[in-house]
Amino acid sequence: MPKGKKRDVWLEQFQPGYDMVELHPIFGPLLRYVHVNPTDNAQMKGAAHCGNHGYITVNRKPRLAPEEWAYVLAHCLLHYGLWHFEDKADAVKWNVACDMYIAKFLADAKLFRAPEFMRTVPPYPADSEEGLYRRLQDITLTDELHGGFSASGAFADFELGDKGAHRCYGYGKNAKEHYTGIFADALTNAISAAVGVAAGQLTSIADREGLAVTPAEKARRWFISSYPLLGALAASFRVIEDPAICQREEISTAAISEATQTIFISPGTGLTQEECRFVMAHEFLHVGLRHQSRCQGRDHYL
Repeated sequence: MPKGKKRDVWLEQFQPGYDMVELHPIFGPLLRYVHVNPTDNAQMKGAAHCGNHGYITVNRKPRLAPEEWAYVLAHCLLHYGLWHFEDKADAVKWNVACDMYIAKFLADAKLFRAPEFMRTVPPYPADSEEGLYRRLQDITLTDELHGGFSASGAFADFELGDKGAHRCYGYGKNAKEHYTGIFADALTNAISAAVGVAAGQLTSIADREGLAVTPAEKARRWFISSYPLLGALAASFRVIEDPAICQREEISTAAISEATQTIFISPGTGLTQEECRFVMAHEFLHVGLRHQSRCQGRDHYL
């Protein structure tokens, strides 16, 4: 640490937890499509709160172990993956029901470690959020039930109601389909990875070489199976979807390198499957039409 620089204890605890979530095949894909914003706001309660606009606000005051921060982030991400941002007659009880369901999901999967202020065992069967919500209708919520499963302590940990959800991180009015689709694909890929580990093909479920078939990779495989000419190009190129590389190279959507036989797709664009196919066809045609070699001294940008 440079001399005189103040140590950030909170970040030292939070960052390893964030990294655990980012590397996990179930939660990593969801984490790509939300903003995580730390705050020192003295009025914020609990550890985290997520809004229906794609932002998770993280409280810098609590001192939690990395595995506990991973649990909190995973809890919030599941609100998106299961899309709990629905209008309900009793918004508070809906929040409690969703928190209970997530607690059971994480407990059954034995993922991460819950902070001491978050309960992990619902008092009722948690087969679905709707089932829990109906069960809670005839119950007066105690303080323990009201905030015991929430990442915000005794307060709601996600923004209730669908109003404004269409703004969710720029994915139009299909935000619900976008997040639930990512989650469904992530679960499928995690299961495939687990099978790969059992078969000795992967070293762990976080082995990125054998992990998620992303929309970009699906598009590449679609070209291979559907179009002989573009498919031949697609078969010889590998897809890179590293946000750090794309940011460094100023790739906002996509780019292609004929020399390294690499196509870069920025994961932050949130392209649909059809849009991904279009963008990838555009990039492959740059190679197929030899645009780089035919530049012949002309202004590259023009």
